[in-house]
Amino acid sequence: MGAIPIRIFIPLHLSAFERSPDLLHWMTSVTHGLNFQYLEPSDWFEHWHGYGNYVWSPPPAACEVVVEQLAKARWKRPESLHVVIVPRLMTGRWRRHLTRGTDLHFELSASPWSL
Repeated sequence: MGAIPIRIFIPLHLSAFERSPDLLHWMTSVTHGLNFQYLEPSDWFEHWHGYGNYVWSPPPAACEVVVEQLAKARWKRPESLHVVIVPRLMTGRWRRHLTRGTDLHFELSASPWSL
């Protein structure tokens, strides 16, 4: 049996919405009427500059970049609402900076729950 690299089994390139499509449906139903804009990676550097409500869903490998851009967004438009949804991988590289720059932070347990 050949050796298989462990990185094949760790989905660092998938966002929370890609890992669980039901999460996107749940999020849109919960935020109905709040006019949230779901940011794609191409929007992370320019689209958030305006007023509004935004949902960021980066893959864990790109979360450091999102935390940096989110800090700029909060500095530029403090009245805008930003929601960040990230799988709990590689948190040691970005969680401290994210929690320091947020008004509310919570984590969902890894136990199975129905959306």
